[in-house]
Amino acid sequence: MPQHSACRNPNCRSSGTWALRWTSSLTILRQTRQCTGASLANRYTKAHSDTYRFGAVVGYAALLCMNDVCGAHGAQIRRYGQAAGLPQDLWLPMARGSLDSVPGATAEQKTRWVLGKLIEHIRAGR
Repeated sequence: MPQHSACRNPNCRSSGTWALRWTSSLTILRQTRQCTGASLANRYTKAHSDTYRFGAVVGYAALLCMNDVCGAHGAQIRRYGQAAGLPQDLWLPMARGSLDSVPGATAEQKTRWVLGKLIEHIRAGR
């Protein structure tokens, strides 16, 4: 099975020790996404890889959105959401950085609502 070039990086290992080499959590996330995403694409399909990468970036962005700092990773959410074939109405509020149109009283409630809809859609296999 061919190995993706990102996984040939000596810093890209499944053990937790490589993470200590990185100072930024976003850099760690990017490296992990590249390796895991490449492995999923090699073993399964590109769609599996795209869905994983979308989930990784949305998971990170959700932490910011819950603290009312949404939209920092809008371009990545758009790229991976479109690549994964997910309906735009599910991820667009996080990509735009505005949860105003989402039900809920607080940023945390709104973020949880968006995540719940995304999970529901993915689980249904639509």
